[in-house]
Amino acid sequence: MSKGKIAAQCAHAAVICFQKAQCSANKETQEILELWLASGQPKIVLRVGSYNDLISLQDEAENVGILATIVYDAGHTQLNAGTATVLGIGPDKNNKIDKLVSHLNLL
Repeated sequence: MSKGKIAAQCAHAAVICFQKAQCSANKETQEILELWLASGQPKIVLRVGSYNDLISLQDEAENVGILATIVYDAGHTQLNAGTATVLGIGPDKNNKIDKLVSHLNLL
C-alpha cells in the first residue's frame, strides 16, 4: 500500500474503534473513551508481519477485553475487495494495550 493508502486505512480503523466504543453500554468503556478524547485521542501506528499476525493480535485483544477491529478494503483503488489492511485496537488503558503490542515496531 502507498503511504496515503496506509494513512486512510488507519483513519478508518480509528473511526470504527471510536464508533464501537461510543456505542458500548459498558461503563468502563465509556470512561476510557472520555479519557481518550480528553487526552487528544492518541494513536500509534505499528507494523506486523502478516495477515496471521493481525488475526492473532485481534484474538489476543478480544480475549483480554480490548476492543479490536480489522479493516477490510472496499477494493476501489490499490487492493482487491476484502483485503485486510489494518487492525484498530482500543481505546483502552495504556498498560493493557502495551502488553499486546510492545513487541511490535513503529511503522
